[in-house]
Amino acid sequence: MEWLLVGIIGLCMGSFVAVLFVRIPQSQSLCTRSRCPLCGTQLRFYHLVPLLSFAFLRGKCAFCHANISPLYPVLELFGMGISLALFWRFGASREYIVLLALFAVLFAASLIDWQHECVSGTLLFCGLGIAYAYLLYVDSVYAILHSLDVVGVVALLAVALYALTGRKSIGDGDIVAIALSSAILGTQYNYLALFLASGMALLSLLSVQRQKIAFIPFLSIATFMVLFWIS
Repeated sequence: MEWLLVGIIGLCMGSFVAVLFVRIPQSQSLCTRSRCPLCGTQLRFYHLVPLLSFAFLRGKCAFCHANISPLYPVLELFGMGISLALFWRFGASREYIVLLALFAVLFAASLIDWQHECVSGTLLFCGLGIAYAYLLYVDSVYAILHSLDVVGVVALLAVALYALTGRKSIGDGDIVAIALSSAILGTQYNYLALFLASGMALLSLLSVQRQKIAFIPFLSIATFMVLFWIS
């Protein structure tokens, strides 16, 4: 029964991530009711049940019958997978709740960065606030200061690269995402996550032959991998 509840929580998390992904780049309010993006009709609550509504409506709007993007159920299933994985590793604990919230932030930030090549600073700072509040609750302010070591190193590297090349190689949003990853993993293991993320980003950059690529998705994947490796 508890696994079913955890799965449902994950589906709801994935659904919320989808809302963040759609609304934040368009500067839309997160407090308004959802509407069909084509006909603009306000959706009923039973049109918003994760996964089930998409299946019962056969992937179409209940009003104008336009196709609903399959991205929504995919994100909901992905959220369920994250929730189940975290619960399997941490059980019914404070760590599970906090990490689920933090990976929801990283999940949404990754999608926005990948699709729009921009970073939501507000979203990442919200996640950072949650992480630091938790560190302060379970440890002390020194845990927060210690987690900032890697951020200082990356910021100095960004300044050095800018001085050498005359262009930004590391975005400000990437630095905030690294701070969030460091708050999750701690400085020691965050370097490992940075190494893995950089390697994956470099391979992807070479394969698509582009001059730049979104970094936060790779950092999020690496953070998740390292978290399970060290736990």
